Amino acid sequence: SQTKVEELNNWKNNLKYSTGISLEDTSSRYYPRGTLASTVIGFVGADNQGLSGIEYSWDSLLSGTSGKSVSLKDASQSEIVNSEQTYIAAENGYDITLTIDANIQNIVETYLAEAVDQYSCGSGIAIAMDPSTGKILSMADYPSYDCNSPNTVNSSLQAIWDTLSDEEKSTAKYNMWKPKAVTNLYEPGSVFKTITSSIALEENIIGTDVTTDYLHCNGSVKFEGESKPITCWKKAPYHGAQTLREALEHSCNPAFMNLGLRIGAKTSYKYYEAFGFFDKTG
Repeated sequence: SQTKVEELNNWKNNLKYSTGISLEDTSSRYYPRGTLASTVIGFVGADNQGLSGIEYSWDSLLSGTSGKSVSLKDASQSEIVNSEQTYIAAENGYDITLTIDANIQNIVETYLAEAVDQYSCGSGIAIAMDPSTGKILSMADYPSYDCNSPNTVNSSLQAIWDTLSDEEKSTAKYNMWKPKAVTNLYEPGSVFKTITSSIALEENIIGTDVTTDYLHCNGSVKFEGESKPITCWKKAPYHGAQTLREALEHSCNPAFMNLGLRIGAKTSYKYYEAFGFFDKTG
């Protein structure tokens, strides 16, 4: 940085030290928004080579081609006078425009951080998508990091950093950099209730606003062979009688477990395959 350059020049001047150290200007990647969408964008190393995120996956297009000068030299590596010399100009890399909307990304990151802190759950992932086009408008991780200083660990890691081994520190940094929404495996949980609902509606097992016994919530459902029941998030008084629309609004576990039993495994798996859940997205 310019501050370091000035400090170094002052040190040289004070010692009347003039040889051995030279300074030259170079270009480097700078991220003006710091932590915004950092796990998506990624970062580059000292040689401007992409090491994470978009910077890594599209490095071949972003980096361009270095220029070079071609000439003839003799055995002592001196240029041969009057020999032909060729200069090949450098070529800029391509620009990449993401579908990420900076304003939406900022809002999502703000509220994601608030939610993680409020519920003390350690970390969180949020995605905002335009459902009509599939464009990803926001993809957020919390806690994240600053693209300008990727080796500076976030506050979450700082709290345990001194207790980690060197190998654990390396793994922790790698996990801090990852865009977890597209790298980590997780059980879909409540978001899968939309799939169960769609199957039930398509098979005419249930109507949207019809109250049925098997959507009744009494707090839990215990399956044969299981030691503990699976409970609803809501404590007593429970949801009780409800329609499919209400069960979705309540995100009621017992209602959808019973609805899944009503649909049956064979029919469920037929739809899972039709939805493409057994195929890689590519």
